[in-house]
Amino acid sequence: FGVLASISQKFHLNKKGRSDTSNEFRQHFLIPQISFAYRRVTIDSTSTGFKVLNYNVGIKYQVEGMTKDSNRIAFSVMPYYHFFNIPNEDVAHFNKYVNDSLFANINKGAAIQAWGIKTILQYNNFLFFFDIRQTIKTSKNNMSDNNPFKGTLVNVGFSTNIKLALGKKKKEDDK
Repeated sequence: FGVLASISQKFHLNKKGRSDTSNEFRQHFLIPQISFAYRRVTIDSTSTGFKVLNYNVGIKYQVEGMTKDSNRIAFSVMPYYHFFNIPNEDVAHFNKYVNDSLFANINKGAAIQAWGIKTILQYNNFLFFFDIRQTIKTSKNNMSDNNPFKGTLVNVGFSTNIKLALGKKKKEDDK
C-alpha cells in the first residue's frame, strides 16, 4: 500500500515559446518540486510490517518541443535532496525483518539522506528515466560497506501513459 503526492509549479524561461533558429515550437521551464511518498510494507500478513516515508525536494530544468509532425518531445534534469525515514514507532519492526545494524538504536531514529539527479526523456506518452543518488553522512551512521542503503544507487526505467475513452463516438447518422 502506498501514496505519492507531489507539488510543483512551472515557470517559463522564454516567453516567446519559439526558437530563433527554426519554426519548431520550443519552451524552457524551471520547475521547483516537492514530493512525499508513504508506503506500508507488510511481511507475511497485514499485521506484520512497517511504514516508510520518503521526501524529495528539487528543482527541474525542462525543455519541451513539438516536431514538424506534431509529436511532443521533452527533456528534463532535476537535482534533488532525498530523505528516507522509518518512523520511530516502526524501527523495531523494520530491524526485525531487515536485520541491519544501521537502525539498531531505536531512539536514534531510522533516517537516511541523499543527493541525487534525475533525467527524463519523453516522446509523446513514452518516458525513459535515469535516476542516480548518493547517500550522504554514511560514516556518521556507521553503515557497513555491504549495507544496501550505502553508496550510490541507480534507478533506470520507462513508463507510458495510456489514454482510454469510455464514451461512445457519435455516428454521422446519430446527429
